[in-house]
Amino acid sequence: MSSKVQDNYLPPDTTKCDYSTITEGTLRTFDSYLWSTGQTTPTIPILNPGLYTLQVTDSNGCIGSDSVVIKDSTCPQYVYLPNAFTPNGDGKNDIFRPVFAGAASTFRFAVYDRWGRAVFVTSTPGAGWDGTTGGRPQPAGTYVWECVYQLYQEPERMQRGTVMLIR
Repeated sequence: MSSKVQDNYLPPDTTKCDYSTITEGTLRTFDSYLWSTGQTTPTIPILNPGLYTLQVTDSNGCIGSDSVVIKDSTCPQYVYLPNAFTPNGDGKNDIFRPVFAGAASTFRFAVYDRWGRAVFVTSTPGAGWDGTTGGRPQPAGTYVWECVYQLYQEPERMQRGTVMLIR
């Protein structure tokens, strides 16, 4: 019986997008955990790059230590909105919503009909318009949208455009 836990129980060094949080954890199960961050859980969320060390104890009381280096990489950040959608229930292009590469810290998305009335408004990232208002399908045609957002370490931005609802 060894008095030391075998090394290499953490995944290899990792590179992540500078705006993202990743979860790091052990490849095996142990009785106790102590990360260099002070956390005592099998996994931890990591936002900042650096060296993360984990000391573990197994069921035999053996202790081991392993570490992982997390590096940041500059990843593209953008917002894309399609110019048409078809809310016909076929599971393809049924919802009109912004698609983000990057994390939005501020978000407001609204869609207006040709008279300027809001038919959809949200501040929930990932939410989108299904082509209805109050449960009633809206007519095919052109609608105006406005999206206010702020990406990681970027200024707040507003984009406007149009979308074609196709029935």
